Amino acid sequence: MTKKSVFKFSFICTSQKTHKKLFFITAFVVLFQLFSGLVSADAILEYTGTSSNGLVINSNFFHAMAFDLTSNTIISEFQLNLSRWSGDSGSIDLQLRRDSNGAPASGMVAQIPVQVTDIPKFEQTWIPFQLITPMEFTAGRWWMVCRHGSTSEVDWWGVANNPYNTGDDTKTSLDGGSTWSVLQGIDVGFKIFGQIVPENSTTTITVDPASVAVNGKCLVEVTVSDPCSVPVGGITTINLSASDGTLGNTDPELKDGTASTTWTAPADTGSETITATYSGHT
Repeated sequence: MTKKSVFKFSFICTSQKTHKKLFFITAFVVLFQLFSGLVSADAILEYTGTSSNGLVINSNFFHAMAFDLTSNTIISEFQLNLSRWSGDSGSIDLQLRRDSNGAPASGMVAQIPVQVTDIPKFEQTWIPFQLITPMEFTAGRWWMVCRHGSTSEVDWWGVANNPYNTGDDTKTSLDGGSTWSVLQGIDVGFKIFGQIVPENSTTTITVDPASVAVNGKCLVEVTVSDPCSVPVGGITTINLSASDGTLGNTDPELKDGTASTTWTAPADTGSETITATYSGHT
């Protein structure tokens, strides 16, 4: 269920001694609760760059890729960009592990197997790893660990030069996942599907300048942030309406928590209202 947040501020029209009609703008900042939801068919995190390098996964080489969640998230499926090099025995196992001092923890919270024979030979394919029951993952850093325990070899494809994220987010292990070393030169392809757990957000609306002449313009800006005052990510729109005057855009793009447009005051004096509505987004 999605709750809408509605924010109003008044535009009060008066006359100064110079007889120049001005609109004095009073912006009332109101805090509301709203909930952001996500359609389960959408990928909530992904890296799908054009692949040029593969990490070999076999009984000797385990590889791990980090992903960061900004809020609690219910995850139902992971997809990895894989191809089979050789063999037809055993499974490729995707383990989900918490972060422990910048590396995958020793224990796992879930393991999802896919049979090696379900991975095409010599052809990069997005292979689904589906959780039987969707799981809630808390905000923070997590690791996808890809391992194999038989005689087959599978490549996990990615892009050189660490283009996805900064830092040590790709690692390899030669001892079954007990210790990990950094792979600085590659980020591997993944998609994560699920639903962001609803949480309270705060929307703020401001206008600039504080007063505007009849037929004059002001800037209208809307910001949306999470409970930690961090701007919400992603791209969606804010719906704006005005009781009079003209908005430059009634559906400005909300990107990284900010949307803006202009409002042109009407020719007649009076009290006007602008309303901003945000309904949540992926």
